[in-house]
Amino acid sequence: MTRTHASGYRIGAATRTSDGKRGTVCALVVDPHTRAVTRLAVNPPHQHHRARLVPVAMTTAEPTGEVRLAYDYDSVSHLDQLDELDVGSSRTYGTRGSDDSIDRVEHVSVWIDRPPDGEAALRVRTPVRVGGDTIGYVEGLITGFDDHITALLVASGHPWARRTIAVPVDALTRVESTAVTVAATWGMA
Repeated sequence: MTRTHASGYRIGAATRTSDGKRGTVCALVVDPHTRAVTRLAVNPPHQHHRARLVPVAMTTAEPTGEVRLAYDYDSVSHLDQLDELDVGSSRTYGTRGSDDSIDRVEHVSVWIDRPPDGEAALRVRTPVRVGGDTIGYVEGLITGFDDHITALLVASGHPWARRTIAVPVDALTRVESTAVTVAATWGMA
């Protein structure tokens, strides 16, 4: 599918499958080298940690902000997952008793993102940094005709005085799942 207009993708945007089922964009998957959006991670309603990776070529960003998917709900449920349960090791808390027994042992498991190799999953909590300072957090991306990023949308400021800043893609020096780095020479308007 070739786009005839520039579009944007916001984390948290509503999605709709071809059969009318709704969901939410929970992450944007990008290729850090080409600076192109490759997939949208879409969660079904009320099902956290069930995000499916929908190829961006099979999506349409509407002017309303909603994202239409060219798949029905059943087809989406068969796509690769973004989240994976990482069963961690046991961790010991407390102190050893006189008989050398341990007071309490917990098994820690966490959900982690597993984007395709060489790609980065950007979520709302992904920090955007200039030098060592965090200037805000990823909110979304603006893309051109070919799904290449033209600007990164960054939510900045206190929640009561939040603003969205569009950072040009040329100012990005590094794009990773853990953080996006902006050139120190770039100035916020």
